Amino acid sequence: MSTSTHAEQNDVVRFALGEWQPYTSADDGILEKIVLKIYNDQGLEVDFAYYPWMRSAKLVEYGKADATFPWYATEERRASYLLSTTPLLHADTVMFYHNSVNLEWNELADLAKYRLGAVDGYTVTQLMQENGLTPVIASDLKENFLKLHRARVDAIPAEKRVGRNMINLVTEGGTRAILVNPKPLLSDPMYVLFQPTERGKKLQAIYEKGIQALKQSGCYEIMLENNPCPE
Repeated sequence: MSTSTHAEQNDVVRFALGEWQPYTSADDGILEKIVLKIYNDQGLEVDFAYYPWMRSAKLVEYGKADATFPWYATEERRASYLLSTTPLLHADTVMFYHNSVNLEWNELADLAKYRLGAVDGYTVTQLMQENGLTPVIASDLKENFLKLHRARVDAIPAEKRVGRNMINLVTEGGTRAILVNPKPLLSDPMYVLFQPTERGKKLQAIYEKGIQALKQSGCYEIMLENNPCPE
């Protein structure tokens, strides 16, 4: 799926994204609005196309898209992409758990006694596996939350705002079987990944100038709450 902000496309900045509501979505994601403003303010057209997350990253790596967001910084990503200097988002990943479970943990190893779920390709999944945990892998976050809602797993990690959005989606306003443990499993900034090319450097520079201006004006925080910036 692809959406464009202009009918004519002369020099379009092409972003490959995945679904991560409410931050990124073909149905009006918060971060798309922020990025859109940054580039539109410089007179550039923007196109957002939606794929599975791992494919989105590969499209940038292979030069089929200009950039993708938001991603955590890892050594592998720094080797393959040009990362923005300024984060687009600071994300807190917490544990969501079924209300039939008494979830308590201080260290990652404490989670080993629970039936855990995780999403293929997510940074937090890799973190869990590196610490000896063996989560059941799902292809996407919605599948994971459906499993949790049906008590097929005890607990899953998700960014707290994304997870709350997903609860509303899978429960459809019904009885809440899913609870939240507020202790962060992962709390880190997330970045835009650009192609490591001259074009990528130019687009990164535009992003840096724009995101700094939005943060200094207070507009960034307003938009992060999904509200329009005052003109």
